Amino acid sequence: MKKIGLIFGILLIGLLLFGCTSPMAPATPATNSPLVPSSSPPVQTTATKAAWKTATPWSITDWSRTGDTMQFVLKNESPQVMDFKSITLGAGITSTQSQLGVTPAASITITVTGLGNCVSGGNYLFLKKDIRIKYDAGGIQDKEQAAFSDIVGSCK
Repeated sequence: MKKIGLIFGILLIGLLLFGCTSPMAPATPATNSPLVPSSSPPVQTTATKAAWKTATPWSITDWSRTGDTMQFVLKNESPQVMDFKSITLGAGITSTQSQLGVTPAASITITVTGLGNCVSGGNYLFLKKDIRIKYDAGGIQDKEQAAFSDIVGSCK
């Protein structure tokens, strides 16, 4: 009986140790490239846009990409005036424009260029872990908002 218990214990430990590296685990992108080629549009575009619309203090109500340029429509979801400073999509990919005095419920359009060409119909992906929004609010400078979701879509 002790032998069966010992064997069962070893099997259980083995499953716990090696089960976490199952080949059935979801894959993550192999690179930090903002362009992920594919022949079909990302299925999560609707879900990611819905998630970003609920973000605070800055929501992203829409985005699109043409060629090497992305445009974002950001909305101030806070009850105070804020200064938008930048949006970062990954290493070396940051907007170069800012908007001062964005009132509550107001929307602004931000453009990010230099992303590399994205062919019409091609797909792109910016990972949640790489996306940051910098802003000033309530007398505090350089606040940072982490991403609520990835940013995905098809190039126009």
